Amino acid sequence: VVNAIRDLAINHCDVAAEDLRLTGDVVLGVGIDLEGQNAINEWVWVSGALAFGVAWLCLRSIKMAILVFLVSQYCQALCEASVYYSGGSMNLLVGMSPVLVYVLSLSACVHLANYYRDAMRRRKLEAAPLEAVRMGWHPCLIAAVTTSLGLLSLCVSHVRPVKEFGIYSSVGVLLGFGVLIALLPAILARFPVREEVEGKTSYRERVRQKADSLLIALAGGIVRFRTPIVIVFALAMCFFVGGLFRLKTAVEPVRFLPEDSRWIADANWYRDNVGPLASVEMVVGFREDTPLEMVDRLRLVFELQSAVSKLDRVGGTLSAASFSPVLGRIPKSAVGVREKVRRHMANRLLEEHRDSLVEQHFVADDGAWERWRISARVAGFRDLDYTEFLLKVHMAAQPVIDEAGVSDDQLQLTYTGAVPLVFAAQRELLDALLLSFFMAVVLVAIVLAVVLKSPGAGIAAMLPNVF
Repeated sequence: VVNAIRDLAINHCDVAAEDLRLTGDVVLGVGIDLEGQNAINEWVWVSGALAFGVAWLCLRSIKMAILVFLVSQYCQALCEASVYYSGGSMNLLVGMSPVLVYVLSLSACVHLANYYRDAMRRRKLEAAPLEAVRMGWHPCLIAAVTTSLGLLSLCVSHVRPVKEFGIYSSVGVLLGFGVLIALLPAILARFPVREEVEGKTSYRERVRQKADSLLIALAGGIVRFRTPIVIVFALAMCFFVGGLFRLKTAVEPVRFLPEDSRWIADANWYRDNVGPLASVEMVVGFREDTPLEMVDRLRLVFELQSAVSKLDRVGGTLSAASFSPVLGRIPKSAVGVREKVRRHMANRLLEEHRDSLVEQHFVADDGAWERWRISARVAGFRDLDYTEFLLKVHMAAQPVIDEAGVSDDQLQLTYTGAVPLVFAAQRELLDALLLSFFMAVVLVAIVLAVVLKSPGAGIAAMLPNVF
């Protein structure tokens, strides 16, 4: 749709490309999709090359690094395929799932490959893959399960992209473990890495021995000063907990786009030269038996629109009443013949054009209720206290409703639009973030307590993770 509008404006209406300003929720959504896909296309190669280089350094074998890299790529492709075959769709967060699964699978492959290298030093080359699986399947499984539980805890969120990211990432990690256990040993059995048996040079051995001695000395110091270290970290954790109460979430589309992009430039130009982009929609509902004629309903909408437009943050309003030239000249109640005729004619004209208002989505009718839409553009809503703002809107609208003399069961006011949805999503994100964190801590602690056969050990093992 955005491309079609751009094509019509530039190629058929002779609008210069630099003069065309496109913005709004739909356009910014398209911008997020395109920028997200471009970022993945650009950086996935850098990520892959960096991970491959690290694997090469860790394994000290190009052949082993290539095998590990290929298995990890297979896991990434499997995660991406699961989105397609389950009927899902890519979005800004789900697009990160395959990359996450790739990195986690690469880490697990490096672990299993090191078990393979250790097995080669003690057994024959042919038995090394089987020995690697025997030694490595249990720790790799525990890592996969705990990671999967942590990701699955994101499903408590009602924000769909967050929930889908948690599901697909969790499934991808478990599928990656299956591929790791089944595929990597088969590849190592079919293409054994013989150079690892005789590949170590005296220089590498000296470097490794020096690193081992440094790490052992560091571990000895940590054990020796264990009490002060625990106290320091405990105090640091108490200090950092205070930051949780200052945590804020933001889901405005513009925050997901590069500051120097055309998407942001057009949005800023529109805000500075036309008006705010964010909107609050006030929906005025009249029940079918409401004793108000069409002209009365339009007048009520006009007065509500006028009251809301006077609020500080409101930068413009729009409703069906914006296109009516008769408001203000038609009396609320007709006494004389002249007034009755004018009122009758105005009401008849409005009824004749009612379908046009419905087609343009200023009015909706489901048979039981007729709903009129009032759009209010809100400026600077990032630092807006939404609850306070909504209270001001309600206080401005209530006198107009009271003056109309219609009972509450015949007239309803509903608030929706971009601004309420953004604030609702931000509250949901923060609540779900805290809930999913505590769920992950509890679930992983239970798994570790079972694995370590000690509740105390499970809790102790969770402390660094919580930190």
